[in-house]
Amino acid sequence: MKKISSAALILAISLCAAAPAAADDTALFKDYKKVFTDYQTAIDTQQESDQICYIADISSPEAIGFAFMDLNGDGISELLTGKMPEDEISAESPVIYDVYSLVDGSPVLLKSSWLRGRLFLAKEGRIYVSYPMEADYYMDLYEVESGSEEMRLYKSAFSFQETSCTLVTTDGGVSSQEKVSTTSDKFNQFIDETAPEKIELRPFTEWYQVKDTI
Repeated sequence: MKKISSAALILAISLCAAAPAAADDTALFKDYKKVFTDYQTAIDTQQESDQICYIADISSPEAIGFAFMDLNGDGISELLTGKMPEDEISAESPVIYDVYSLVDGSPVLLKSSWLRGRLFLAKEGRIYVSYPMEADYYMDLYEVESGSEEMRLYKSAFSFQETSCTLVTTDGGVSSQEKVSTTSDKFNQFIDETAPEKIELRPFTEWYQVKDTI
């Protein structure tokens, strides 16, 4: 019997392992086809729609990136669109334009960036937004709730002073507030939770390669 070399065996295993991922991507492109089509229309016409973040750079498909990520571990992959990094700094924490999820099999827009509030991926699949208001600041952490058309507020902090803030936490749908020092352990823990996570955004041009086959 003819022997198979180690290199050939490794290659065969690698190809088999890669096949399910490609199949999954095809299914996800189908699931989010309307979103990709809306973005393509916005790029072609240079005009955003109600379903496209109005701060998105739609000058070209190369300017927009996307990622499929299961943010809350429920087995449903969300679609994140964002700004393709222009340098090493922006690559570490790219701005997210829109967050979509599937509700009853259809894509739903959960959250968008705006001029004074940019979205970033935070730890444990949460979405972080900070929107300074003059000398004050507001910081929110949201998480995807299965089957919901809106993201759930997980924790937030807002301040009208430099030394103290109000920390808001939610547990089981019940919200509670407490005053904490901006140097306290609780506040520092919140700041640590809002640290942006790196996302490997894929260029929107990938959509043009598959759109005629799905």
